[in-house]
Formats: sequence, C-alpha cells, structure tokens
Amino acid sequence: MKTAISIPDDLFILAEKTAKKLGIPRSQLFAKALEEFIQNHSKDYITARLNQVLKDLSL
Repeated sequence: MKTAISIPDDLFILAEKTAKKLGIPRSQLFAKALEEFIQNHSKDYITARLNQVLKDLSL
C-alpha cells in the first residue's frame, strides 16, 4: 500500500543514508522501522520485558 507521510528533513536524510548503507529501498526501511516500533510498544512485548527484568533481579 502506498501512503504519504511528512517527516523532518534531517530525519529524511538520515533515512536515505541508512537505506543506502543497508542496501535496501527507503520504503523497506520505513516499513521495518514501523514494524519494530509497533512490536516494541505492544502490551505483550512490554509484559515480556518486565517479566525478564524481574526474573533477572531475583537471582
């Protein structure tokens, strides 16, 4: 699906450089970044991370 977004110029430049460095299209970089952001903010992910921290603290 195509979509249009607005981002600051400096972020766009960093995205361009990162995509080139990784050898992937810019759209793939944006899709991967959004996917990781959503995963990192999901309730299940947060619960799992908290459980791991608590487990590590109770050595």
